[in-house]
Amino acid sequence: MKKRVKIILAAYAAFNVLLVAVAGGLFAEASEKAKWGPPLRLEVPQHINVGYLRMDPKFSEDEYWLPKDYVEYEFLEHVPDGRPKQKEDVIRVKRTVSETAPVDRLRDPQPEGVYEALYWFCEEDGYWYLVCDPDFVVQASASPLTPGERIIEYGVPSAIVSRPGLYKLVMLNELGSFDFEVK
Repeated sequence: MKKRVKIILAAYAAFNVLLVAVAGGLFAEASEKAKWGPPLRLEVPQHINVGYLRMDPKFSEDEYWLPKDYVEYEFLEHVPDGRPKQKEDVIRVKRTVSETAPVDRLRDPQPEGVYEALYWFCEEDGYWYLVCDPDFVVQASASPLTPGERIIEYGVPSAIVSRPGLYKLVMLNELGSFDFEVK
């Protein structure tokens, strides 16, 4: 009887060791597959919200997201570490506001170069991700919008745009959006 109990307990212990080994192997494999991108311990100011929020495909049809017919943006250049003290890359664009813009209801964010949000397009899954949402209440006020052309520099956190790909900057105050690519 004692011998039978010892055999059963030894088999049970061996089975438990096998289960722990299999669970450890599965956990290691799952942790390798669950890479969410760069760590979120990024060097960005505290008032900037960062992360990866996948957007519903219907969101891209939203009025807030779409370019406006009265404002055009022409991407000029991406300057890595263009503002080293702020740890920001510079995105330089030419903004053209048409004479037909509803300037009586639109405001131009000040200081120049503030924006609503920065999105990144993931080619692997075909979704846009909100990656940077600066707290524009902290940064921005507004002045009257005037028709014409201006060169504007947008500072985006270098840690955020370090990944190559397609990005979209969405402006404050219904001033549209534009895409740019980081290589």
